Amino acid sequence: MRIALIGFMGAGKTALGRKLAQKYGLDFIDTDAEIVRDTGRSLDELFKESEKKFREKELEKLAEVSRRDNAVLSTGGGTMQTDGSLKYLKDWTVVYLSLPIDTAYNRSVGVKTFMRQYDGFKELCEQRAPLFERICDFEIYTGDEEEDSFERLCRLTEIEIRKKRG
Repeated sequence: MRIALIGFMGAGKTALGRKLAQKYGLDFIDTDAEIVRDTGRSLDELFKESEKKFREKELEKLAEVSRRDNAVLSTGGGTMQTDGSLKYLKDWTVVYLSLPIDTAYNRSVGVKTFMRQYDGFKELCEQRAPLFERICDFEIYTGDEEEDSFERLCRLTEIEIRKKRG
């Protein structure tokens, strides 16, 4: 089973993905965390140096981890905008974790310091939302309590498990 979580910063890709992986005995992979571990630098530092170089590292990491099985993958918010990224998720169930922009911003501010300005954040979300909607296999709303969002994600996972078993 391969489940890839996509969506805005603050959508719950890491928190929900980690819980989902634990519940079903799958590996959890967070591409942002992997890049930070590999480079020894924070996302803020990498972005300040060069967003282009960061996106290249992100694509390399996606190519590497996309070959894994039995995993839940949390992608960075901008990963899907990078040319060539979609081919690495063709064998994955792609789930778009959606939520209101204001909620995403409130969850992200202070965590991702390179995203401090609301107007820029909103514009980025508005650009990405149609792409997320177009490429996902499923969309799950995560703008409410984490437990409610997690239950919806588990129900979807149960359906996917049943389909895989035939």
